[in-house]
Amino acid sequence: FEGQAATLSFGGGTPSRADPAALAVVVRAVDPTGEVSLEANPEDVTPARLEQWRSSGVNRLSLGVQSFQPALAPRYGRAHSARDASRALEAVSRAGFRSFSADLIYGHPEQTVDMLVEDIDQAVATGVDHVSLYSLTIEPVTRFAARAQAVADEDRWCALHDAAVERLQGAGLLRYEVSNFARPGARSTHNEHYWRARPWAGLGPSAHGWRPDQARVANPSDVAAWLAGAPPAVERVAGRARLWELVWSMLRHVEGVDRERVRFLTGAVV
Repeated sequence: FEGQAATLSFGGGTPSRADPAALAVVVRAVDPTGEVSLEANPEDVTPARLEQWRSSGVNRLSLGVQSFQPALAPRYGRAHSARDASRALEAVSRAGFRSFSADLIYGHPEQTVDMLVEDIDQAVATGVDHVSLYSLTIEPVTRFAARAQAVADEDRWCALHDAAVERLQGAGLLRYEVSNFARPGARSTHNEHYWRARPWAGLGPSAHGWRPDQARVANPSDVAAWLAGAPPAVERVAGRARLWELVWSMLRHVEGVDRERVRFLTGAVV
């Protein structure tokens, strides 16, 4: 990679548990020109931590709320209570970050449309300018799969999805990607790199990147191996596989397929 990074995102795992001083070291080393985002658990949000994050260079927070419903939040494996989530979002709204986002989940078989609409209204009331709305999926070899967690049937899923989109857009949070809604000027510029096929570097163990030479890069998942300097795995993607991967990714975004970008990266005309 050449040139200065445009964005930096602390995501995956629980970066809000990291020492803010360590985060500051990374921010200074990367020296991004724009968005510096941190994923945070609501239970980690305190006035002191908010000030430390801001001082370290973080200017955007993304809170993993999932649900404000007391009956549902524990079902998603969250350590915080619904009240914790409300207090955390309210504290973030007063902390002076450039932007802040809430993650919400829909698709639990016990979730009603009223529950989901109430979650959205509660998030919007804090002044949040971005919401990531994720459909509940059950991946193999997870705690959810082990306990045979079910998801909503198709009819309920559609009702939840449609009600959520209508509520969010009615509140001024416009959908710009399949799972993401934002007020004007509050899109996640870091995440748009993925959907618009821009290169990015993964910095930590298990982190993935995409190089300008059209290769996937995956850092070792073993922390000791990563610290010892074990090289990343590199997978080159070319031909029709790369073409369809680009088209699929770009179709997630409201702006659709960037034909000039596809032609530049693959030589194909779409």
